[in-house]
Amino acid sequence: MVYLIHGEDDFLASEKLIFFKSGSIKKYGDFNVSGFSEENLDINKILNEINSLPFLGEKRVVILENILSSTKKDDRKKIIEGAVSSPDSTVIIFFENKDLLPYKAKDRVKEIENFIGKLDPKNVFHFQNMDVARLNRWIGDKLKAKGFSIEPKAINGLVALVGYDTRQIDNEIKKLTAYKYKEKNINSDDVLKLVKANVDTNIFSLTDALAKKDIKTAQNILKNITDSGEEIYGVLSMIAFQFRNLILIKLAEKEKIPLQVFLTETRMNPYVHKKTLLQTKNFTLEKLKEIYHLIFETDLAIKTGEKDPGLALDLLVVKICS
Repeated sequence: MVYLIHGEDDFLASEKLIFFKSGSIKKYGDFNVSGFSEENLDINKILNEINSLPFLGEKRVVILENILSSTKKDDRKKIIEGAVSSPDSTVIIFFENKDLLPYKAKDRVKEIENFIGKLDPKNVFHFQNMDVARLNRWIGDKLKAKGFSIEPKAINGLVALVGYDTRQIDNEIKKLTAYKYKEKNINSDDVLKLVKANVDTNIFSLTDALAKKDIKTAQNILKNITDSGEEIYGVLSMIAFQFRNLILIKLAEKEKIPLQVFLTETRMNPYVHKKTLLQTKNFTLEKLKEIYHLIFETDLAIKTGEKDPGLALDLLVVKICS
C-alpha cells in the first residue's frame, strides 16, 4: 500500500504525516516504522527496507520524506518501481513539503506525475492553499475538536490579521485556547488582544491606507511593522513587491490576459492575486507607475546614503499620499 502526502500548504501536509507516523507506531510498533529523507539517502537501504518482512507485526511502514523531489532520475525510478512492486506487508508513505503538481507545466516531472496517476486517489493527500470559506471552517473545526467555540467575527478577525498561513494560525489558536482555557469561548476582542498581525497582511493594509491617502494610518502601520523587528529595507522591498504585483495585474487586465495564463507566467499565488486584484480598483495604471518610480528613488536614496532609511520611508508615504 502506497500513500502520498504533498502540497503547497506544508503545515497541513506535515500534520497529516505526524498523524500517519504516530498511528503506525501505535499499531505496528516503532521497530516496524522506519524513515528516510534526503539527508540520509541510501537507495539500496531503502529498497531493502521496503522488501523486508515486518518484525512481530502485521505491517512494516517505510516513510520517505522529500525523496521524490530530491533524487536524481535513475534513483527516483528505482524507488518508484520498488514502491509499486512492494509486498503487501509493507506500507510506504511518501511525504513532500512542496506541491508535486505545480502550476507551470515545465516545472512538473513526468515520472512523478505518472507515479501519482497510478496511485489510488484516496491514498493521495494533496494540501493546496485553502480559500477563505474552507479556512474558516478549518479554524472552527480545529477549535471544536479542542472543546472550544469561536464567534464567526473572531474567525474573520483572525484570518484578517494572519492571512492564509495555517502554521501561524495554528500557533495563534494555541495562544487563544491557553488564554481562554476556562471559558472555552473565543470572541473578537480576544483575537484583537492576542493575535499579532502577519507582516504580509500589514503590507496589504498599508496599501489600502496609501490608496485612501490616509497618511496617519499608513504611518501607524509602518511603525507597527518596524516595531515588530522588520528591517527598513526589508519593508521597502515588500512595498515594492506589492506595487509590482498591482502593476502586473493592472496590465494583465488591460491586455485581457486569461487568469490561468497570468498565474502560470508570473507564478503568483492565486490567493495573493485575488486579494491584490481588489486593490487595483483603488489605483490607475499611471498612478501605480508613478508610485513605483517613487519607490525606486527611495531605494536609491537609501543605498547611496543620501537619506536616512527611516526618514526615506516616511517621505515615501507622504509623497504617495500627496
